[in-house]
Amino acid sequence: MDLNFSYGGRDGANQKIINVNANGTMTYTNQGGTQGTNAFGMTVSYAL
Repeated sequence: MDLNFSYGGRDGANQKIINVNANGTMTYTNQGGTQGTNAFGMTVSYAL
């Protein structure tokens, strides 16, 4: 199952759309606001 969700930054001004694919890959797209060039970390957990 693929997951698609938005992530709002701590300042509430910038947002990313994050896609987590069933094959284990993850992509993201900036959706406006001031976007930095720094990497970000994310942890995803789910129940089986």
